Amino acid sequence: MAKRTWDSSTESILEDLRSNSVPDPADCLAIKTSIAEAEEWLLPSNALSSSDAELDEIRSFISLSSSRLAPIRRLLPEILSIIFLHPSIYSPPALGLQHTFPFTAVSFYWRAVALSTPAFWSRFSISPHGSEGAFQMLQLYLQRSKASSLTIEIRQNTHLDSIHLGIVDRLIQSSERWLRVTFPLDRYTLSLFGAVRGRLSALEVASFSCRSAQSALDVPLQDIIAFEDAPKLHSLSLRNVRQNLPRFPLEQLERALFTNVAASSRLYDDIQVTESAQPGMSLD
Repeated sequence: MAKRTWDSSTESILEDLRSNSVPDPADCLAIKTSIAEAEEWLLPSNALSSSDAELDEIRSFISLSSSRLAPIRRLLPEILSIIFLHPSIYSPPALGLQHTFPFTAVSFYWRAVALSTPAFWSRFSISPHGSEGAFQMLQLYLQRSKASSLTIEIRQNTHLDSIHLGIVDRLIQSSERWLRVTFPLDRYTLSLFGAVRGRLSALEVASFSCRSAQSALDVPLQDIIAFEDAPKLHSLSLRNVRQNLPRFPLEQLERALFTNVAASSRLYDDIQVTESAQPGMSLD
């Protein structure tokens, strides 16, 4: 059996894998034939005449060639986008912190699909105390998400970094696209976003919390009115709450989840009244 030279073949295969070039039926037959020939070289009777390096090269050739035949390479971009966003493999990135999407490095095609999927870039968390790098990432995500609704978590930075006004301004500018938001129940942080009042036309779900019941200071927040005008808001979650709270459109809520909410809270008293008017509301 004449030994093949695998070097040039391997480089050619890598180029095809990077471009996600899908082999036609004739190419598939040729690939399967090449794999069968390579596997013969791994048989004990032939392997004895090959060095370890040569055998590793043959195994690599077989693995890469088999990848060219993988069914996932034939998926339509719409299906691939759904897979990318599946909760088991996708988690919203924390902008400003190290975060990578390994599957975008699989091939140029996969990366192109990710870049052209606005929903892929519409979910993230960020701190107003973020760095310039976080600000640039925010700009990138808002651009790539296009007109998609946004799911955003505002992180409370425990460090003493100064506020990045560019981050705050860009978030406020995008507030008409907010669909779901999570905020720390912190007066200073909430006051930064006062300008979103009247812009929350798409907001449906909002969550607010202190890190712990002990950290919930008795600082009145009832003059925070940024979230009072949110015509589509139907779900509100509160955690570790002791003080009087920002104003919310209680009468329109369909679902309210309370965890460690003090009975003395003004909102807690109000929501009890609202609950009697809307039996479907739940209190946990």
